[in-house]
Amino acid sequence: MESHHRFSEQETEAYYDAEDVIYRSVWDADGSVHWGVFDHANGANGSIRDQFLAAGIRLNELMVAYAGINADSRVLDVGCGNGATATWLCRATDAHVTGIDLSGVRIDNARAALATAPELAGKLAFEKASTAELPFPAAAVTHVWSQATIYHVPDKVQAIQEAHRVLQPGGAFIFDDLIKPRPDISPAARQFVYDRLLFDTDFSFYSYIATLRDTGFRVLQARDLSSHLAQSYSALSRLAATAQGPDGYQERFDYLADAYLKPWPPSTTRNSAGPSTSASNPGSPPPAAARFARRRATTTRRCRCRCAAIGNHPVPSPPTEPIHMPELAHINAPERVQWIYSSANNDELAARYDLWAQEYDADLANTFAWLAPRIAAEVLAEHVPAGAKILDAGAGTGLVGLELQRLGYTDICAMDISPGMLAQARAKGCYNDFRRMTLGQPLAFDTNAYDAVISVGVFTPGHAPRNSFDELARVARPGGHIIFSLRPDTRLEMGFREQQERMENAGVWTLVTATAPFRPLPKGEPEVEHQIWVYRVN
Repeated sequence: MESHHRFSEQETEAYYDAEDVIYRSVWDADGSVHWGVFDHANGANGSIRDQFLAAGIRLNELMVAYAGINADSRVLDVGCGNGATATWLCRATDAHVTGIDLSGVRIDNARAALATAPELAGKLAFEKASTAELPFPAAAVTHVWSQATIYHVPDKVQAIQEAHRVLQPGGAFIFDDLIKPRPDISPAARQFVYDRLLFDTDFSFYSYIATLRDTGFRVLQARDLSSHLAQSYSALSRLAATAQGPDGYQERFDYLADAYLKPWPPSTTRNSAGPSTSASNPGSPPPAAARFARRRATTTRRCRCRCAAIGNHPVPSPPTEPIHMPELAHINAPERVQWIYSSANNDELAARYDLWAQEYDADLANTFAWLAPRIAAEVLAEHVPAGAKILDAGAGTGLVGLELQRLGYTDICAMDISPGMLAQARAKGCYNDFRRMTLGQPLAFDTNAYDAVISVGVFTPGHAPRNSFDELARVARPGGHIIFSLRPDTRLEMGFREQQERMENAGVWTLVTATAPFRPLPKGEPEVEHQIWVYRVN
């Protein structure tokens, strides 16, 4: 997706140059400026400042564990600020760390602090640079690390691409970031969060995941830590109320004590075990996202990414648990299918398929012995001549494309909602075109563009709706064929029968044949039946 931003890097640089005294007085005297993960299990211990600083260290430790940073690592800390976290990383892991930041004031502070720590010489360095234009060669580092930074970058897609570029194969990208919980935000959130922080973003929880996948990352984890962000700002409000600084700053401290609480509903700041994450308030400030990505050592130099989202409000219908393949590895394939079926919207559906993409083929083969792609392709071959131009609508990882290629078809377009699934389809080498689109929405194809359309395993709960047929009929030429699989019970219960009959009565298409019910999942769900339907477009 494209990213848009109302603020420039120059404005962000000026803001942080001017605000350094404020942040040191309220957040951390050593200059660390990021949120934390609070220990809800053991309750509150120590002063508010002690709890806040401990939460920040806990987030650091969590990110180190996700990313696997150790003494052999070369870490780039993007948006390092005053260098406090980069210094902590260097000491805690013995890694080589380079920090970059837009703010010249903060880079000077980081270098001054480093001058007092000769034991870190040669292992820690700081440079003034832009996140969207990193001054490093390709494959220069093993890890890219960032906290509370990317939401400031006007071109966030470029920043993600730059992280991908400088990571070596097998490298890791881990970061937290503010994201927008929903399009409509309250005036309070606009004033006290978005405008105060020069913050603007197009990213939701799931579109962020999709962008990472589009860039080449494999997303391994995505977590919503909304309550921790709210608790961070609750603590900061109390710290601002008692802050002491140079003359002339008290009015600013008083403002921040109020501003840090303004966007949060009262219920989110009172519970010592962590604030509420109810999604009912459209005025909530943005969640933040912490992302972890790893570049795998393959010829395509793709990356893997673990992600966590932190914020007051989860996005609409967020996952209740982290979504990542290490956890999915502990549930069986039928449970993964139900996890997919439980997706609340198309963004979530696409993100979940992205996460499952690399294990999808093995799961379907080993657990279910999925037969529908072969059977549907053979039915298509009975009606569609060689050389036909075919659209595989809902192509997934390309299992249908492989079967069509086996039967001699070569002009095939793969269309799917999930970029991760399309990446797997591309690797199979059986398609000559790839389109990311969503069934049930207008398709960006010309009318009469294809000789045949095939769709297998797509018209099912939580997936393509029955009105998808209208667009499939539009993009198929008159006399062309539409072939799709459908469970008999789904056909009756979800209105597909009525849609099929309506289109036939309207003269849109004519039924050619429908197979007898068969069982395409003999290993995993032997009781489930499907049919293959064939229509000719009028």
